[in-house]
Amino acid sequence: MMYFDVKNGTLTSDSSGDATKNLGSSIGKIYKIEVENDATSTPTADWDLTIYSGTLSGPDYEEFFKDITISNGKTAKIVYYPRKKVDLQDGTASTLTEEPCAIFNRDLKAIGANMGSVKSAKIKVFVVR
Repeated sequence: MMYFDVKNGTLTSDSSGDATKNLGSSIGKIYKIEVENDATSTPTADWDLTIYSGTLSGPDYEEFFKDITISNGKTAKIVYYPRKKVDLQDGTASTLTEEPCAIFNRDLKAIGANMGSVKSAKIKVFVVR
């Protein structure tokens, strides 16, 4: 049986079109990410979403997901299943083997960029425990 820890929040951009939201800490593997553009304050076309932990540009920074072309034409859920490439037993990088991104008791954060002034989108991150 799978147990999910769902981390969610609303990104609401400032006048510069950028937004940051702390989604809280979790332990497990990121199973999926859902994005739902607000129907009344829809972000501009091709806005950017990054899900990460740590401090931007800091030694503890870890990026789990990034899409720089999120369509504003959809107000239905947009679903992503982020995966990362894993190393083989001999230490070389695999081009075929992928697995969900692991997070270990760290805060998940979301950044929206190029959203337009005072625009919103709901974010849900599903972590399998």
